[in-house]
Amino acid sequence: MLAVRGDKAPYPLKAEARIGSTSLTADGTITNLAELSALNLMIQLSGESMEQLYDVVGIAFPDTRRYTTSGRLTGNGSVIRYENFTGRVGESDLAGTLQVDTAGKRPFMRGDLVSQLLSLADLGPLVGTRQPKQGGVLPDAAFDAARWNSVDADVKLKAGTIKRPEQLPLENLSTRIQMRDAVLMLDPLEFGTAGGKLAGPIRLDGREAPIRADAKIRVQDLQLSKLFPTIEVSRASVGAVSGLIELTGAGNSWRR
Repeated sequence: MLAVRGDKAPYPLKAEARIGSTSLTADGTITNLAELSALNLMIQLSGESMEQLYDVVGIAFPDTRRYTTSGRLTGNGSVIRYENFTGRVGESDLAGTLQVDTAGKRPFMRGDLVSQLLSLADLGPLVGTRQPKQGGVLPDAAFDAARWNSVDADVKLKAGTIKRPEQLPLENLSTRIQMRDAVLMLDPLEFGTAGGKLAGPIRLDGREAPIRADAKIRVQDLQLSKLFPTIEVSRASVGAVSGLIELTGAGNSWRR
């Protein structure tokens, strides 16, 4: 026990844990178990939804499909890093590094994530991809802003191939996800669609009920025939569209 509480010598650790549907295996070393002054562990983490990690670490994650990841968990003082991890969320692959600093007013998460194949349905309400019950393009999956105040964040995400509903011809997604004081920003948000490109910031203010949303999207060279693949477009209307879209509204889902 004295060795485990020591603040200088790393102590070997091999453990398995389960909380609800979330399971963890760890193999490595810790220094000072009481204060976790240093960590160096290879871990495997899996569960039904990342949202359930809130009950484990007290930090809000999006509601996702079943996930599994593996990587190296390191820590020194208030900074914990999940380094060079790989994993899957539903049908999507995900890799990168996440870092959390607990020294401030609330935990601050920073990260760089890459996906070769990203299925929008796997990210749930983060992007509002659950299909509407009565059809249509805009989904009705609700955002849950109650836990947004548990963390600030600055996470970059890039995705190559995107698996999405036929009504949403998206590809090559790149965004910077920022959370400050329960305000969620996608800035910049860029993706290819319908032979062209959409880019611009989206802001969701979780301090208001319902959530206040603002978007300023620059549209460049969208091909009408590709933008509406399920609708027969007359020859007279075939062409490209460019411009600026500014939207403001309030609601707890993309559809509302």
